[in-house]
Amino acid sequence: MTLGILGGMGPAASVDFARRLVEARDARRDQDHPRFVLDCDPSVPDRTEWLLRDGPQPLKALVLMTARLIAAGCDQMVVACNTAAVLTPSLRFLFPNVDWVDWVEIACQAVADGYPEVTLLATDGTVAHGLYQARLSELGVTCNLPSDQVRVMAAIRAVKAGRPATALDFLAGLDLTGPTLVACTELSLLGRGEVHDGVDAAQAVAEHLGGLP
Repeated sequence: MTLGILGGMGPAASVDFARRLVEARDARRDQDHPRFVLDCDPSVPDRTEWLLRDGPQPLKALVLMTARLIAAGCDQMVVACNTAAVLTPSLRFLFPNVDWVDWVEIACQAVADGYPEVTLLATDGTVAHGLYQARLSELGVTCNLPSDQVRVMAAIRAVKAGRPATALDFLAGLDLTGPTLVACTELSLLGRGEVHDGVDAAQAVAEHLGGLP
């Protein structure tokens, strides 16, 4: 099976996810790694702008990316963006012969396996859609929102602009006293432990895929 990564949301986060995939594999030589193809397309319209402010629809760009990855030989797909995971059901409907990785399900199961309660760190679009809150509730996990979502979005934008130190300053102003679910690949770039203990969705998915045959 060849994995296709729908990336570019943003570019640095996509490269970081690919690195996590490689590191998650128990490999002793090149040939022990699975084949994957990363399509890093930063032209995908902003997902939060679409969800909250009637911005351009990103689905068409994701459909074109999927078609390119299929043409490159991919038969398994993962959308490397928490907010864009909202569109995974639509992509699954449009491309039923592809094995779609359920990013949200994997992350939520990882939370349920270790924590009864988490604080969600995600974009405004992800929070507003409620996809994480709904699934965590079904799994019996209490999902809290941060004390200041404006700071979370400011941190995400700072990472996209190549200013991780500024992002950490924004996050330092939050009242985070318990475990977190890092559900934004930009925040994943800050590194494990930088935004408190808990589950990093990108890492959970990478470890899941790394453990597949």
